[in-house]
Amino acid sequence: MVFRGYPSRIRFADWERANSLPVGALPKLSKQQRARARKLRIPEDHYAVALKAAELASEHALGKMERVARIIAAAAKKRVPEAELTSVVWDFRENRFEFLAQINGREDCSPIPTAIVDDVLLEKEGAEERLKKAVDFELGGWAD
Repeated sequence: MVFRGYPSRIRFADWERANSLPVGALPKLSKQQRARARKLRIPEDHYAVALKAAELASEHALGKMERVARIIAAAAKKRVPEAELTSVVWDFRENRFEFLAQINGREDCSPIPTAIVDDVLLEKEGAEERLKKAVDFELGGWAD
């Protein structure tokens, strides 16, 4: 399964965690990254902290996407047993969440309202059930 996410910002907790790491735990900058830091007039260690914070934010977002993907995959299988979830796209900037499922050799892209996904991530009561219903609807549940 492919996860594609376009997070809009780094969480404060990720910055805080990256800032608390010893210099040896920060990423080693490439020549291009060192040049970029100089061009931006940012100390190299600060640039390395920013890279680490971005890495931590990406890991955090991936974990959330995996959880949502598991729920979607199970709901898709329940509606269409031969459905295979192939990709999940979460684009914060465009306020868009969609999944791609392959059914009988054909891949379909289906949107899910981001408000539902947000509620699942915040573990709001009934959110997982709403997500399952949205997946069911997108895969033909509207015809029942």
